[in-house]
Amino acid sequence: MTSFFDIRLVITKAHDDTGEHKSGVIRAAHLKHFLSAEQTGTGAEQVIAHGLGVVPALVIVYLTGGPATYAAPTITEGTHTSTNILVTVTSGWKYKIFALA
Repeated sequence: MTSFFDIRLVITKAHDDTGEHKSGVIRAAHLKHFLSAEQTGTGAEQVIAHGLGVVPALVIVYLTGGPATYAAPTITEGTHTSTNILVTVTSGWKYKIFALA
């Protein structure tokens, strides 16, 4: 059974204040965050600018609403960059993105 509320979580590498990558370490004093406006999936890869200046250490894509006619939701993350989050969401599904760096 597909849940209406679907969270996909990707943890990459966290980095410290020198820009060095520290595998598995995220320190609250050094966190930057991003929360997108509500987006609508198109079924094609979408590029959302995050403004963090580095590749996010954590990206959460969560559904906020569905299409008028139900279609099973699919969320596929691309390779995030220091400027953009890349994600493909089933057409018609509404979603938001939360990212930490």
